[in-house]
Amino acid sequence: MLLGKPAAVFMPSGAMAQQIALRIHADRTCRRVVAFHPTCHLELHEDKAYQRLHGLVGRTLGDGREPLTLADIEAVREPLAALLIELPQREIGGRLPAWDDLATQVAYARGRGAATHLDGARLWESAPFYDRPLSEIAALFDSV
Repeated sequence: MLLGKPAAVFMPSGAMAQQIALRIHADRTCRRVVAFHPTCHLELHEDKAYQRLHGLVGRTLGDGREPLTLADIEAVREPLAALLIELPQREIGGRLPAWDDLATQVAYARGRGAATHLDGARLWESAPFYDRPLSEIAALFDSV
């Protein structure tokens, strides 16, 4: 209920949940490419399990020292199954994009047929920055 989503499932780990969410989005779109920040947990700490277990192709976007930008997402030429956004981005000091920038990025990805997934491991830290309830933040995304 905190996130305002119609359904939930318990998973033993967030990494497992993220891979499954991305796989579901890929299967629904018949696309295999998923995009995320270069410091994404799945890329840095999961030994490319998304690729090995689910046959997904990871596409890193942007500068590893800065949050994602719309220009980073616009530079992608291949059709994406999903765009994963981490809020806040742990590896770059817990940084967050401005609310309007985040909403524009999500809208652009969706407009190109990609699902949007929120890595919300630290989502509770985002609410004070955005001054919005968790459900409003989560509502931007297809899955959390």
